[in-house]
Amino acid sequence: IQVRENKSMIFVLDEGKAKAVEVRAGLSTDGWTEVFDSALAAGDKVIVKGYNLVNDGTPVDVVGEE
Repeated sequence: IQVRENKSMIFVLDEGKAKAVEVRAGLSTDGWTEVFDSALAAGDKVIVKGYNLVNDGTPVDVVGEE
């Protein structure tokens, strides 16, 4: 989760590009953070490595999936 312009957001993969999704962060513990009130959908691929290097619309190459 990143904070940009006073908004909490994550990035998902959308047709080969990073797409910003605004989220509301909840409790955090041991490296995990609760996320709610978001436009995330089941099956969305969340960018978890290098997310600090992308902006909305940045082309993304997937090198490994977890």
